[in-house]
Amino acid sequence: MLVSVLAIVAALGVFADCKTFTIGYLSTLDRIGHMQGSAINIALESFRAGGSLQEHEFKIVWKPGGCIPPQGTAAIIQFHDIYDVNVVLGPMCSPGRR
Repeated sequence: MLVSVLAIVAALGVFADCKTFTIGYLSTLDRIGHMQGSAINIALESFRAGGSLQEHEFKIVWKPGGCIPPQGTAAIIQFHDIYDVNVVLGPMCSPGRR
């Protein structure tokens, strides 16, 4: 159900040459989302709509100089009780740019 709520990032190539780092819990991710002021907040609202995920860990993928495609902000994979969330932090792409 969460997959249907979140838009999936189009291709794995989007995450090429990304810096990956792990952040603890939703509260930390929430603060980063507000600091970035980016579409990561859309993803957070989607998670909240699906219920409380504060006990799960999240992984953020950061692409320097990248932008968020209009059709997607995050990719989510559910494996047992662990949610692995890849989010590209950056400004929204202008139309036609990836």
